[in-house]
Amino acid sequence: MYLRLVSFTFCMILITLVSLKPLFAGSGQQKFDIYITGLKIGELTYAVNTKGPNYAVRGIIRATGLVGAIAKFHFDATAFGKMYKGRHRAQRYTETSDNGKRISTKKMIYKNGVPTLTYSEPRKDYWVRPIEQKGTVDPMTAIMALLADQPKDASCRLAMDIFDGARKFSIKLIEKNTSNGKLSCEGTYTKIAGYSKKEWAQGKGFPFELKYILKYDIYRVDRLVMSTSRGRTSFIRR
Repeated sequence: MYLRLVSFTFCMILITLVSLKPLFAGSGQQKFDIYITGLKIGELTYAVNTKGPNYAVRGIIRATGLVGAIAKFHFDATAFGKMYKGRHRAQRYTETSDNGKRISTKKMIYKNGVPTLTYSEPRKDYWVRPIEQKGTVDPMTAIMALLADQPKDASCRLAMDIFDGARKFSIKLIEKNTSNGKLSCEGTYTKIAGYSKKEWAQGKGFPFELKYILKYDIYRVDRLVMSTSRGRTSFIRR
């Protein structure tokens, strides 16, 4: 049950790790512990590298603790892209997922903003078509944007449409609160298309909150908290 929650939560916030070998020279690693209803179920680590307008990001998530002892879950994704006029332009995305029973792989190559998908799993009728997803970004690009450090005058403004190879959803930050050197940004995750009837029945939109702490005049994400139909999920920085 908890592994299904891990997969569900990562896809939702995309959020979407074992010790991460540096993929890029000079890349910094960030680690988060993952909790659902107070129980630690996994770890997320991601590394980001930027050079000029270009960016690269890799993230790995794995089950830990009691959950990791009784079942296996491992998710590894990498994305490349560039910034253009203040917006993220995805270029390439690869993903490998292992739930202990099946390993699946996924690759998306973008041309003129439109992804071309190669997926090891058979396509389901209700999934959206990649050719119709122009202007969307991949899950790891969204994770990078969501968990990025913010300047002291941060505005909590972010809106993205994300395509994970099957489903389309959006994330949007809508409200800012500051107090005693801390910043919080409230947002919503909203399903758009590509979901099964069962997934739609679980809800269309879910609120989340990013909590930051001020360090050296930069706001860093301390935790991400999301309420879903399956419980309260938290990503807490180590």
